[in-house]
Amino acid sequence: MKLLLVILIFFFSIFNLFSCDLADDNWDNRINQETFYKVFGGNKEDYGFSVDTTNDGGYILAGFSTSYGNGNWDAWIVKTDKNGNGLWNRSYGTPKRESAWQIMQTNNSGYIILGEHSPDNQKGNILLIQTDSLGYILNETSYGGEENDGARQIIKTSDGGFAIIGYTYSFTAGGRDIWLIKTDSNGNKEWSESYGWVYNETGYSLIETIDNGFFLVGSQWNPKVKKHNIYIVKVDSKGNFEWDKKIHENNTGFAHKIINTSDGLYAISGISKKLGNDWYDLWMAKIDFSGNFFWQQIYSTSHIALNQFYFVDIKPTNDGGFISIGPSDQFGKNMDALLMKFDSEGNNDWYKTYGGKDQEIGLSVVQARDGGYAFVGRSNSYGNGLYDYFFVKTDSIGESVVFTQ
Repeated sequence: MKLLLVILIFFFSIFNLFSCDLADDNWDNRINQETFYKVFGGNKEDYGFSVDTTNDGGYILAGFSTSYGNGNWDAWIVKTDKNGNGLWNRSYGTPKRESAWQIMQTNNSGYIILGEHSPDNQKGNILLIQTDSLGYILNETSYGGEENDGARQIIKTSDGGFAIIGYTYSFTAGGRDIWLIKTDSNGNKEWSESYGWVYNETGYSLIETIDNGFFLVGSQWNPKVKKHNIYIVKVDSKGNFEWDKKIHENNTGFAHKIINTSDGLYAISGISKKLGNDWYDLWMAKIDFSGNFFWQQIYSTSHIALNQFYFVDIKPTNDGGFISIGPSDQFGKNMDALLMKFDSEGNNDWYKTYGGKDQEIGLSVVQARDGGYAFVGRSNSYGNGLYDYFFVKTDSIGESVVFTQ
């Protein structure tokens, strides 16, 4: 009797084992989505501004470091594998001040780094570095005049070259103007144009349009309310001005990113603050080629913090929606990184925050190959120094590893 019972238990266990293997309909593919958080840096200040996926399934990070390099600030990139483990890093700079605002992989598996160089730590120039697949410099170009000029974003253009947006004090009608630079594939300047008037404008992001022109987004000073307004400029393929728009003229705000959407339109993200409020909120909109709004929304729970190094990023997602990252002081005593997922109409699907006992922020996000999300910013809860690169990978609904407090 005991032998029969043992045999029955054995066959029942084997049946259950094969039943589990066949139960594919109940499989949750998020189990396969790797999640992690990593910090990179030394014993000083290291600040991450940009993340991109790489052809080998890993990631490339960029920002600046005061821990490594030639002194002061240096542009610093970190290459990781798919699990966020550091493979190599490179610094680029002089004894003065350099920073990297953006990095992206090129068709030859090398990298384009967009940054700034400040020979006297005050006045600056735009810096474009092209590297091989291991981060060694192939070409380096600077753009600027006698005054302070800076960059914010670079895109590949349909003719194989690049377009850069930023700001200029050197080539301006007065004050600070939006500056657009068009280059060939080697970074040689083909033309440049500035846009503005006697007050201050700044360009943060651009996208090539269906007519090979560009949408430029940023901010314009409004003397009526003595605040910046969200600002959109449309130019043709040679940079000639076509039209512009100021958004929420009774609010103060900045447009930080514009992207293509899956339905052939354009999505913009930024921040907006009602006059009298002490905080900014995330603002998003979708527009067509003529600048007509399909929708725009302000997300009043986001409480986005703002300074010269704080901004919001937005990227398209595989389901036709959007993912946004930014620094928020709404959900804790200190700032946390705020990740927000939206559908194609701008409705918020979910949001998550990431951080420890001190301050963390997220500044750049990308959808990972497994459907999750990876973002980079800076941390002073974790790591080795005052600030370190804060690199987080989540699953497709924003869940990640548990953060220690």
